Parts: sequence; structure tokens; C-alpha cells
Amino acid sequence: MKILFLEAVQDYGGARKSTVELATRLQDKGNEVLVVDFWGSCRPFVKAAEMNNIQLQILDKRDEPILLSSNNKLKQVKNYITYLKKWLYYRKKITKIIRDFKPQMIVVNNVKTLSILRKRVEYKIAYFARGWFLPNSINKFNRFIIRNTTDLYIGVSQSTRQAIYAGGFASLEKIFVIPNAIDFDKMQKIKRNSASLLDWHLEANDRPFIIMDCGGFLPSKGQHITIEIAKGMRDRRINFKFLLVGIIYKGSASEQYCKQLLNEIKKNDLESYFEVVLNENEVIKYFTRMDVLIHPSATEGLPRVVMEAMALGKPVVGNPVGGMTDYILHGFTGFLANYNSVKDYVDYCCELEKNKDLYGFMSKNASQLIERCYTVHNQLNQFSKIVLD
Repeated sequence: MKILFLEAVQDYGGARKSTVELATRLQDKGNEVLVVDFWGSCRPFVKAAEMNNIQLQILDKRDEPILLSSNNKLKQVKNYITYLKKWLYYRKKITKIIRDFKPQMIVVNNVKTLSILRKRVEYKIAYFARGWFLPNSINKFNRFIIRNTTDLYIGVSQSTRQAIYAGGFASLEKIFVIPNAIDFDKMQKIKRNSASLLDWHLEANDRPFIIMDCGGFLPSKGQHITIEIAKGMRDRRINFKFLLVGIIYKGSASEQYCKQLLNEIKKNDLESYFEVVLNENEVIKYFTRMDVLIHPSATEGLPRVVMEAMALGKPVVGNPVGGMTDYILHGFTGFLANYNSVKDYVDYCCELEKNKDLYGFMSKNASQLIERCYTVHNQLNQFSKIVLD
């Protein structure tokens, strides 16, 4: 089968890593895969495609992506004008690429990429919703484009599937779920080469209980909640340390939010409790250092960082949003806090720090869930159902 992934990559976060992995796996199974990126401005994404021998074409080579949103209204208008000037060129160029490549399926994940496509009987357009959303958050213009251009929908989690259905975009039989997948054997090798999961219990020294928050710097990712959690942990006199790991996204909003967080850490005399890691694409080495992952995000599809943590046997405490409820069985594979409840986060982290039997129980269950349910075989099997439909 010929499959074309149409992307407009700004940053190489978890969703883009998952796209490269899926494209590579489909290619390894004998499919012909082509990735088309709008600008080729995200070097780590381009490099990942090249390293996996994936065909890659770029519509309009640029050093920086064309961002539409901005805190400055005048700049936002200019961004839209710049993009609209390019829109016809992009549509013309993708039409030629499609004519030459002859795909049977085109996979997109946002309205920007979807808008330059024309619906044709020669191929199916699959809208891959890698996040979770409130149906009423989609404006009428975007809703019109999605409903009138898309042939089928893919959700990364069951919650995303329900959001697509509840939004009236399609009937359930046209919405498929293809979850993220992981090379579990590779993760176990990393796990064996790292320190024991229960070092803070087994060692005689006073190693702190290490809690990690990993995600791009945006208010919706909830790192400001992490600072409040740190204050609560300090008040309870727990020996702990936070790893705050994340990417500063393109655009001023992410940079400003990151600066705000760093100022809050300093203002509250928390600097000795935090290690901040910025713009590191390969974050798995930090997973082996942590004891617990927290995920106070406001919205999620099926977060990759949670899957990686659980594969390594690290319990997760997170908000009950989107695909988090696919992963976290409360009290079994991790804890679901009441939304942004700082007290819940502190209580659960303290419980895991004090109770090594509970920690070991959750560690084993979390790892087994990922091993059995989020495999490459399962992911490709789900994708084949779309082809056969």
C-alpha cells in the first residue's frame, strides 16, 4: 500500500516522534511510505526521517515555520497573510506530488495540512487526531473543512474516538483507534542498564525521591501546577527533587511561559529542588533517573511520555484527561488526581515514596500493561483494519 503522511512540523515532540515511528513500521512491513513536510524547518524531524530511510519531500523549504497564532494581533494578521499567499502554491505542489506518488491513503493531523488537499476517489484522506479536544472548541470554518474533506478518522485513544464522535464529525464505524506503540524490548534493555527502580529504599544514602514532569512548555501542560506540588512536598519535609524537562515551542507564548515558571521557582526559593532541562529531544536518559512521573496536563491524546515511563516500571500520577484514562487504572497502574488537585498529587507522591510495596505493585502492573497492549504488532494490526475496511 502507498501511504503519504502530510505534515507541518514545528517542533519534534512526542506526536511527531510517533509519526516517524509509525511511518517506519509501515515501511518495514512492505508499504511504500512518503512523508511530505511543509517547511523542513524542524531539523530533528528531518534527521529522524533520514535515519529511518523514509522518503521525505518538502513543499517550501524555510528556516522557520509560518506560525499563525501570536499574542500580538497585528503580527497574527501578518502571519495569516503570509500563509494565505503560500496556500495556493502548497495546494498546487501537493497535487503534483500526489499525481506522481499515487498514494492510496493520505494521513494528516491538522486543518492546515488538510486544507490543501482535494478529495478524490483515488485515495482516502485519514484525519489522525493525535490529541484530545472538546468538540465545541473547533470553530465552524475548521469543522467545515474537516467534515467535507476527510474520508475516515483515526484517534490515538478511545477518548479521542469519543470526542470525534460526540463532535458530530463521523459515525463510530468511520472512526478507528491506532494507539501509540513502543519497542518494549528496547525499553527493558534501558531498564536493565539503569539503577534499580527502588534505589531510594535500597540504598543507605539519602538519595532524594525524584519526580519528573516532561512536556512542552505551554500553560495547557500544567508545569505551573508542578511548582505548587513542589511547595506541598517541601511543606511535608519530603526528601525530593523535581526534574522539569521540556521543549520551548516556536512562538513567544511558550518562551514567555517558561520564563514565568523559572521566575516562580526562584521566587519561591525552590531552586535547590529543581533541575530544569530545556530543548532536549532525547529525554529517555532522564526517565531512568526518576522514580515517579507526574502529568498535570489539561488535555492529552495518548501521551508518549506516560507510555515510556510505564514501560520502565515508573508509576504515573496525572490528571484524568483524554487518553490518560486509557493508561492509568487508578490504584493499579498509577494514580489519577482530581483535576489539578495539588493535594492529590502531593498525597499520591508521598504515598509512593513511603510505601515500597505499593510502588513495586504499581511498577509491575504499569510495565505489564504497556507490554501487552501497546506493542508494535497491535498498532500495525489496528492500521490493517483501516486498509481492509
